[in-house]
Amino acid sequence: MNLTLYKRRRLRQKPHILTIEQSRELGQLVGKKVLKHVADQGLIPINLFRLRKKKLEMIYKYLFDHQLIHDKQPIFESLQTHQLAEYLLNIIYPGYPACKAKNLAYTDYRLCREKDTELIPLAYDYVPTTEVYERLDELYRMNIDWKENTTIEISICTLKRAIDRIRAANFMKPFESIEYHLYFWNSPRTLLKPQCKSLCLNGQEIWSEKKEKIIAEGFMHINITKQLEQSITEKSKKIKLDIKLANNDEYNINHISISAVIKRPTQDLVRDLYLQTATECIAKSIQTSLCPLDTQQIAIHLLKQYQESKDKLKSSENLFLTCLSNTFNKNLSSSEEDDDEDEEEDMVSLVDPVSGTRIQHPVKSLHCKHRSCFDAAIFFDRNADIKLWHCPICLVHIKNTEELRVDYVNKVALAQYPQEEKLFVLQKDTLLSEAEMFGENETILIQEDLKHSLIQDDEAPVQKRLRTLTHVM
Repeated sequence: MNLTLYKRRRLRQKPHILTIEQSRELGQLVGKKVLKHVADQGLIPINLFRLRKKKLEMIYKYLFDHQLIHDKQPIFESLQTHQLAEYLLNIIYPGYPACKAKNLAYTDYRLCREKDTELIPLAYDYVPTTEVYERLDELYRMNIDWKENTTIEISICTLKRAIDRIRAANFMKPFESIEYHLYFWNSPRTLLKPQCKSLCLNGQEIWSEKKEKIIAEGFMHINITKQLEQSITEKSKKIKLDIKLANNDEYNINHISISAVIKRPTQDLVRDLYLQTATECIAKSIQTSLCPLDTQQIAIHLLKQYQESKDKLKSSENLFLTCLSNTFNKNLSSSEEDDDEDEEEDMVSLVDPVSGTRIQHPVKSLHCKHRSCFDAAIFFDRNADIKLWHCPICLVHIKNTEELRVDYVNKVALAQYPQEEKLFVLQKDTLLSEAEMFGENETILIQEDLKHSLIQDDEAPVQKRLRTLTHVM
């Protein structure tokens, strides 16, 4: 089988907790036709954000009747449509990033609205971003006429009402993680790269080397959160914005907008990786089980334990370890399909290649061929303001978090060898410490042989090393 094609299909198939029959029934329930191929089942994440609330309530009732709910029961009256869609997404596709499904659904919404309204929605789905950021809603939008305006003025009252509206619509989100991003538009579909000479808000220069570096990384937004909140607390009536772009490009600005986004904490991103890998394992177990409904209920029980825990990150680690252990998922590994492509390595490092510290959350890309991993938390911290992600070990391009997987073998090894920084590969998915591989006394002898190998006859050290390795073979 072509492993490259397999991996691409693996990324298209979003792992979920439903049986094939349940997925098809849900597809029929919401009006989707049963598709021919098992890979293209009746319900996919993006569809949840395309449906009306009544359809979403029908999906919830189906899940409830089949005992598939593993989170707290929602209060439907207090939930808006997108909030209920996100709740169902977490039920059916644990660990799948909601921001990605929302962005895809927004494309459909925008294309429909372009035909039905005079005020054409801005193409936020074209905005370069990563899954670190989740867009909430547009805070402010203004059309610019440079013949009349040399300074852009924004009403504080208008901004306050918009902020209150966004917070009310996203009351389950942490307000301290909300950021406000400024965008410059040449047209509703075309962003201008904000290469500023100067950007002043109420006479205060806010353009900096840090913002310039973020733009150089490929982003197209300017973070004005601190300055905006400061202006609001000062009880000013208006915000004055003076823009000077490189090559007088400010005269090409026809629209400006301010959008509210959530910058997701590193802890949440790491937690979702554990959930995503565990969900993939659950999906495989249900598909291959002789009793899929029984296997499904075991998975639901484990997910309920996760939801009831206060420490979500630790609980997601336990869920991951349980799902990939032999007691729940025999003969399945997070990297079993990739073994034929793995490079032959004698050692695996337990040290993160970027920070030089011991790994806690070992991950690597589906396209990586090496056994060693890097730390997910350090990776997200380092790449929070970087548009293009690459593996720090082999530099393979990582498009999004869907291409990352937590490595079960390395995770178990980190717990088994808390003092080791590297382990030796004995055979497939078997890692040993230096003492276990060679024995403590033999390790000392080998080190002595290496020291004297340049001045002694070659035969004796070779024979000694062969003797010390006989117990391994």
